Amino acid sequence: LEEADVRGAGVLRAKDIEATFVGCQDLLREVKLAAGNPGGSQELSYYDFVAFCLGYRRTPVKLNWYDVSRGYAQWLPTGVLGGQKLEGIWHTGIVAFGREYWFGGKVLASEPGLAPFPPGPLRTTELGTTLRTREELEDWLRFEVVSQYTRDKYDILRRNCNHFSDEVAGFLIQGCHIPDEARRQPEAVMGTPVVNAIRPYLNKWLGGFEAAGAYGSEIDDLTGEWRARLWPGDICLYLPPSDGGQLQTKLVQVSKIDAWRGICDITYFDSDRSEE
Repeated sequence: LEEADVRGAGVLRAKDIEATFVGCQDLLREVKLAAGNPGGSQELSYYDFVAFCLGYRRTPVKLNWYDVSRGYAQWLPTGVLGGQKLEGIWHTGIVAFGREYWFGGKVLASEPGLAPFPPGPLRTTELGTTLRTREELEDWLRFEVVSQYTRDKYDILRRNCNHFSDEVAGFLIQGCHIPDEARRQPEAVMGTPVVNAIRPYLNKWLGGFEAAGAYGSEIDDLTGEWRARLWPGDICLYLPPSDGGQLQTKLVQVSKIDAWRGICDITYFDSDRSEE
């Protein structure tokens, strides 16, 4: 980078790249993709250059829009919505790495376009591109986010699917927000009689997909205690699931951890087992 940076600016222009590197089309493509992000420019930063050299490539990030009213929202009189005209009551999901991430009582991941809101996404918005990986996103969701987005915390006006989508967009793309039409829709209708009347029903419906379990694989919550303390070789106390009999805590050794599935192998000596 220092050799190509003839201006000493700490960034590379397209012509700097073309003059220094042979077969640089992939690198130029990364510059163009980065330029499409909020605050992006047609110059390659030191961070992007190092990421490219390490094998990272930009991944598109999109926003799927679903109208949970199935078209009826546009027929609501503006008088009952504080003068607002709605095209839809929007549920959104973030599409990245071949999956769609959304909030419906729990943080969920499903096939893009298959969230349970017929007839499917009515539009898709290109948000930009990210250098983060799927593993980084799902670790962040599991360790930092899922405890904040639960069924009992769901609120159609203050903590809904669009608030979740906005946080995920900002994690993947620095400075990114989802469009205000979805992000600020609750503020536009907050306090109106019709919304206050149906708010409990919407919270129960839209925040209840954790109970359905058929809409995609859940991203389970792995607590900070698990992350901080359980490692292969550790000794800990284990309380087996109850089978109706007397519960007995066992001293076990952790032998293998699968952080993705949220499970671990344990080894212990069973002194109560009778000899045959």
